[in-house]
Amino acid sequence: MLRSLVVLSLATGLVCATALGGATPAQVLVVVNDASPISQAVGAYYAQVRAIPAINVFHLPPSSPSTELISRTQYNAQIRDPIKTYLSVTQPQLQSQIKYIVLTKGVPIRVTGTNEASVDSELTMLFSPIVGDNGQQSWYVNPYFNKKQSFASFTGNGPRYLVCRLDGYEDNIDAATGVPGDIKGLIDRAQNPASAGVFLLDQDPSKGGGYQVGNDWMANANTQLTTLGQSIVFDQTNTFRSNVGPMLGYASWGSNDAFTAGAPYYGPIPAGTGPLYPGTFANGAIVTDYVSTNGRTFLKSGQVYGQSLIADLIHLGACGAAGFVAEPFLQACVHPDILFSRYLNGYDAAEAYYMAVPYLSWMNLVVVDPLMKSAIVAQFPPTITQVFPDRGDQAGGGTTFISGTYLGAAGDVVGVTIGGVPAGATFFGPDIVQATLPPLPPGPHDVVVTVANGSATKVAAFLALPALKLGGSASIGQTANLDLNGDYADGYVVFLGASTASLPAPPHGTFLLDPNSFLVPFVSGAFGAFQDRLTLPMPLPPDPNLIGLSAHFQGVFGDLLAGSAGTQLSNRVTLTIAP
Repeated sequence: MLRSLVVLSLATGLVCATALGGATPAQVLVVVNDASPISQAVGAYYAQVRAIPAINVFHLPPSSPSTELISRTQYNAQIRDPIKTYLSVTQPQLQSQIKYIVLTKGVPIRVTGTNEASVDSELTMLFSPIVGDNGQQSWYVNPYFNKKQSFASFTGNGPRYLVCRLDGYEDNIDAATGVPGDIKGLIDRAQNPASAGVFLLDQDPSKGGGYQVGNDWMANANTQLTTLGQSIVFDQTNTFRSNVGPMLGYASWGSNDAFTAGAPYYGPIPAGTGPLYPGTFANGAIVTDYVSTNGRTFLKSGQVYGQSLIADLIHLGACGAAGFVAEPFLQACVHPDILFSRYLNGYDAAEAYYMAVPYLSWMNLVVVDPLMKSAIVAQFPPTITQVFPDRGDQAGGGTTFISGTYLGAAGDVVGVTIGGVPAGATFFGPDIVQATLPPLPPGPHDVVVTVANGSATKVAAFLALPALKLGGSASIGQTANLDLNGDYADGYVVFLGASTASLPAPPHGTFLLDPNSFLVPFVSGAFGAFQDRLTLPMPLPPDPNLIGLSAHFQGVFGDLLAGSAGTQLSNRVTLTIAP
């Protein structure tokens, strides 16, 4: 039974890679256990298929444990330390070059004891000071969770490596390669992912309370996949779905669904004649379910149900699956909304899975070829939420920061224009662009960010100073507001010209609209010490003679000394008086 602690509030906002993520074969370390002939065969076949350099294939000695369960002492001495030595002493250049570690069948899966965890999740923190020799006593919040950047550009504390494994049932050995059929199929199908298929999101409506969040993640995934134009089966009924496919993605409660057909939960039930649960999988399909021990074994002899196994989903043709070797608690499960959107956004399978898992040094493992990518790249359009600072000197040369969604991260290509003028742009952080301000005419300007997945515009988002701006009503009997925007401690003069009329501007007096004098000065005091905008409210008298008049305002800002370099002419704004 999957238990639910107090459910944490975890942000699952939409994200997007504007430049595709992913590692190269030279950034992958394959770990082979020479105590297991199957491990040797899987490692050799994968290295051949993916062209992994020979130096990137590390062999644990024949004396290594090949059982699925090992003690903490065995893990430290016979798994962790040999890999650390290889990466830090034997081939030290690989320590920073490697981004992904691929474990092969025959490498143990679970560290037992009081501080138990999966071997895979512990290895993500290799060389990290966060996890000491005795391992993490409990989960460690994954700093890569819900990130919006490739793992190659990620610089946060841990994980140092994304760890995946090539595993599945050990039978149906391929005569040519010595690789079990399920594992060979997983590797082969990852090389040719499908460009079409359906996503099955199978909720259990009986789940409530702390368990409701699992259904919510699927609902979020449905919204996102719909936005991306994907084909979806979103089941909110009390049916555990069968005969769906071919699937590109699958999420469910697995054996925790109250409406399953019973063990073995996945496959034809009854065996040989019944419906196929959940259905068929397309090449490149990825899956996740909310099951506490779905990754507890990948051995036929370990098929003691219990709970459902991701090994059965791999047997059906899934190319990627998230599992747990022991109770993770619901909030530690892989979030399908993040998983599927990342995968379709162009990140590789390893990045997608590890962006979607909230904790490390915990119970989680991922069975997948980490270099697998979706054949579908469906990206969300970028948006701009804030420009800060949103004003600056018209001469340019300063810096502004543009934040938003789906803008990308370091390594992506980005372009910015302000008022149609190109501004030098780099990434300050994920979804935050730093732009160098170009010279601009005074006044408000649109900000446009262009990335690989489109362009985003925020209208009048940057104000080149000094500037005037009109806001509010422009009808007789109401109030129009004239905003004066300058630098701290500026003085200003406002000029205006229009047909004959007078506009009150309390407490500053009255603007005289005199046709015989185009420029009539109106002088005010200095801006406040911590104020860079003043608003002049101008009540428009209920005088029908004002209707149709246009007042043109312009200003001089700065120290107001004639010929001073600090004196700047503002933009001109117009107020047309309506009924």
